[in-house]
Amino acid sequence: MPAFAGRTLFLTDWCPMGHFEILGDVAGHGVMLSSEVRPHRASTWGRAVTTALNANILYFPHIQISDAGILKSALCVWDTVYRILPESVTPDDSDEVLEAVDCGKLRSIVLSPEDLLAARTSYTEFLNAQEALPAGLAHTDEGDFVPVHEDKMDRVMQQELADVLGTITRAGDWLQLPRGVADGYMLFLSDSVARRRGLSKFTDSESLFVAMQYFEADGNMDADYVLPDMGEDGIASLILNTFVPAGIESASMREVLRFCQANAEGKIAFRTAIHTIATGLVKIDDPNFLRDVAEQEKQRLEEASHLTLARIREHFSGFQPLVIYLGLPLATKVIDALTGNHDYVGQFASVGVAGIVALADIAKSRRKEWVSREASYYCELRRNFDSRSPVPRRSRPLYRMMEEFMND
Repeated sequence: MPAFAGRTLFLTDWCPMGHFEILGDVAGHGVMLSSEVRPHRASTWGRAVTTALNANILYFPHIQISDAGILKSALCVWDTVYRILPESVTPDDSDEVLEAVDCGKLRSIVLSPEDLLAARTSYTEFLNAQEALPAGLAHTDEGDFVPVHEDKMDRVMQQELADVLGTITRAGDWLQLPRGVADGYMLFLSDSVARRRGLSKFTDSESLFVAMQYFEADGNMDADYVLPDMGEDGIASLILNTFVPAGIESASMREVLRFCQANAEGKIAFRTAIHTIATGLVKIDDPNFLRDVAEQEKQRLEEASHLTLARIREHFSGFQPLVIYLGLPLATKVIDALTGNHDYVGQFASVGVAGIVALADIAKSRRKEWVSREASYYCELRRNFDSRSPVPRRSRPLYRMMEEFMND
């Protein structure tokens, strides 16, 4: 690749109950942003600036949210969902999604020149720093193309890609790009947008969630892309459960939004528990101390569940679990303590952990630097799921998905 080859914050939101509320910290007193100075890195992936308990989140990588159920579920945890929407595009939203738009619970972000510059800079610097690209990004099989709207990359980025790929086919305002190129760029664009607005990110794609962990470690994975051995740090996924109304897919958006408004306290309690667990685990080296911490957080998670279940019973006849994966850099001793005898997935207290990949020596410092505003989530409603355990009965091992991303 050319450079790669030669070597507005919204403070108010209309609620379904018909009044205005301030979005922001857990006390409801608004949002305060702070800035921080970090040394230059080859990649700026994941350096969001936000409050620790951000109530808002960015959905990616698609413009259109085709599954209203996952949008409803996300709103049961976060207050507002954002998506990237070029000004010239009118998404073909369902009536359910449009209702969330009209109510201000699904908002659009229009890309700025600064967003595009940040995405291009991070993407090209990242690629220049890699000796070899993972298979998932180098994937350019003939015929495997995906559309990317031209407003999602600046002219310089388009020209650099054209220099490498040859003529880029267009269909109106849409560029047809090889899947690996498109996926890699869109991950960086999503991160640039989230970072500049202090948003965490979530997706309903397992494969994209795994790819996000690669970027969040600046690509510094172990040469063999295996699970970490004793003494190493690794990337793992924290698995948590919360509850949402049973049959949320078929419940009306208006009903779900009323429930979300009524369950504001439960949402805050759950987000607080996630934040506390995540920031605690990444700094713990002693597996014995971990047990004490996990027991305390188990109580907090249970308290959050009790609040939410009480609200669900006021509005609906039943509940179902929503599984949430959160990517974290962890010490191997902690992974072992959580999963049990270095298994690939296990349960401890009210959380589960799935190992993904070992970090290379160069990235070991990332674990102690990690903060919750760098969070990336994968959310999914599970049909075949035991509500008493955070670990799904059947799920693809994330470490296998990382292996496929790197090598297949």
